[in-house]
Amino acid sequence: MRGRGPSLSATCTSTPPPPRARSTILQQQQQQQQKQQHYHRRRHRHRFEKKAFLSRRRRVKAEAASSSKEDKDKEEEKHMHLLEEKLSQHGAPLQVYYCDEEYEIPSFRDTTILIRSTTPDAVLSEMRGKMDNGVEISTKTVYDEQNATISSSSSSSSLKKKSRLPQVTITGGVFDLFALAVALVLDQEEDKEEDVNVAILGLGAGTCARLIDDLYHSSNKRVKMFGYELDDAIVDLGMKHFGLNELKEKGSLVDVRVGDALENIKTKKSDADDTVKFDLIIVDLFDDQSRVIPQLMEVERWENISKRLKNPPSSSSSSSNEN
Repeated sequence: MRGRGPSLSATCTSTPPPPRARSTILQQQQQQQQKQQHYHRRRHRHRFEKKAFLSRRRRVKAEAASSSKEDKDKEEEKHMHLLEEKLSQHGAPLQVYYCDEEYEIPSFRDTTILIRSTTPDAVLSEMRGKMDNGVEISTKTVYDEQNATISSSSSSSSLKKKSRLPQVTITGGVFDLFALAVALVLDQEEDKEEDVNVAILGLGAGTCARLIDDLYHSSNKRVKMFGYELDDAIVDLGMKHFGLNELKEKGSLVDVRVGDALENIKTKKSDADDTVKFDLIIVDLFDDQSRVIPQLMEVERWENISKRLKNPPSSSSSSSNEN
């Protein structure tokens, strides 16, 4: 009877591989580890290089943008001429600039503007063209009425551009809407012989007042304006650079009251000026960021304003609006 030999499984598990086979397996494992390490090194280096590349590209873009902005600012400074800077008790310092005819923004060419130093994009007041009678443009530059040019006696390379005399020019902003509202009042009061009284809450340097005077100075009725302005520094600059003094001399601008417009417009029996009733009240009250002031969100403020109108809204209509 034949005996059984050892099983195949027992033989495979118990018999170790020869030394040569073991060395081959170790070499394969080492090669695999080396490949993995090489792959991870390449991946890490690629990520690092990509990060460095993106960082370098961002830096180059930022430098280019900064350089472009500096060039733009320098080019802008060539055509913006600081006329005066004045401190204000109600915000950042005020600056008056003259933008010549080569200024990059067409709507502000040949225009005098009033801004605050911290918010140059928010124009508080503006005036197209130069006023006549030799108004001084800067300490060394003066407007020549006869030749309609701006020149300087100190340097031939200084500002010397032809200029137009002031004319009726719409601003393209909210001032135009305010000025056009006067036409509605003139149409309603056509049969009456009384002057048309217009109050401007937020007179500024007089952009709206000057536009109204230009548009309606030849009408059959006289438009008399009363200005209310918080900042006395703005009024001073308006008198010097924006023609407010001429409006007062003509009688178009009857009075300018400095202080809180919403308080000054209230009816006070002790104040003789409060006997004046207005056909139109223009409310041009914004903050330094050109946002409507929060006080105008209160109904009581509008009620106080409406009391100064010649024909205030009836109580029934106001109550229906509140409901």
